[in-house]
Amino acid sequence: MPLLELYPGSVPCVRSGFCCKRSACAFGEYDHEKQQCKFLETGGDGRYQCGKFDEIVDAPFAEINPAFGAGCCMPLFNEDRQRIIERMRSVVDIERGDH
Repeated sequence: MPLLELYPGSVPCVRSGFCCKRSACAFGEYDHEKQQCKFLETGGDGRYQCGKFDEIVDAPFAEINPAFGAGCCMPLFNEDRQRIIERMRSVVDIERGDH
């Protein structure tokens, strides 16, 4: 299954984990103690990833839930997203020599 196209009105996903911290998708399980899906994993770059991604993309109804690739519809007040974007901008600035 290819990723979905960016949904109109949303912004690109930066893998902040916001969605999976709010609730679990049809494939997930919410961990109330950690307040996130139990399959949400942290990558080495501080961004998140789905621990069941490979399993999910092979499922017949995965194009509906979760919406991998459809973008972020909750960019406001999403502190994790903002932190990741700021880190990405600083890396670009350093690579350009703008530091």
